[in-house]
Amino acid sequence: MDAAARLFGERGIVDTSMNRIAVEAGVSIGTVYRYFADRSALVEELLGRLQENIEQRFTQRVFAIADKSIAELAVAVLETIADELVVNAELVRALAAGVRLPDSGIPELERRLRLLVKVLVIQVLGPGDDHRYDVIPSSWSIPDLRP
Repeated sequence: MDAAARLFGERGIVDTSMNRIAVEAGVSIGTVYRYFADRSALVEELLGRLQENIEQRFTQRVFAIADKSIAELAVAVLETIADELVVNAELVRALAAGVRLPDSGIPELERRLRLLVKVLVIQVLGPGDDHRYDVIPSSWSIPDLRP
């Protein structure tokens, strides 16, 4: 998985073969195919790992700073998500380049990131009507969070 992530980041998903991944990982091609039916399965697994890492960091950060203001929480959460995306920047770029395919996984990442923000809102505002948190009315303005 690490070899595939590195190669996808360096070469792009389309230009990285399963054979190249096997060589880079130091395993046989049969071993790679034992765990992943094809390159798209490997991409999905990497995307899932990225999502899990973001969710873990998010959860730890939100519950560790629950006594902060809404602006501080929002900044902390966005920093947490950005930190994970930066750590995996090459892979994220490769995944974004593959968006041409409707099943690239990027829509799933977006959906899960929206869910994390919803959890933040519920954590800050308390439980309530879930539908109220699904849509931000156009009359709301985005607060300026700069110091």
